Amino acid sequence: MLLYAVVWGAVHQVVPEAVTRRVTLTWSAPVFADEVLSVAITPQDTNGGIRFRLTRSDGVVCCEGQTRLGQQDDAQP
Repeated sequence: MLLYAVVWGAVHQVVPEAVTRRVTLTWSAPVFADEVLSVAITPQDTNGGIRFRLTRSDGVVCCEGQTRLGQQDDAQP
C-alpha cells in the first residue's frame, strides 16, 4: 500500500479535490528501501479512471493497477 501512496500523492498534486472511489492493485515484484522507482499514470476514460505502473530502475514492474476517482461531494456508489 505504500506504493499506492506514492501514486495517490502524485494524483493529489494534480487533482487535489479528488477522492478514491475504487482501487485495483497488483504487486508483481518486491521493492526495497532506497530503490529508485518510475511512476507512470495515464487516463483510462473520461469518468475518472486512471491506470498506473511503478517500475524499478532495473526495468522490473513492481506494482500496477487502476483506480476510479471522484469528487468529495459525489454520492457513494
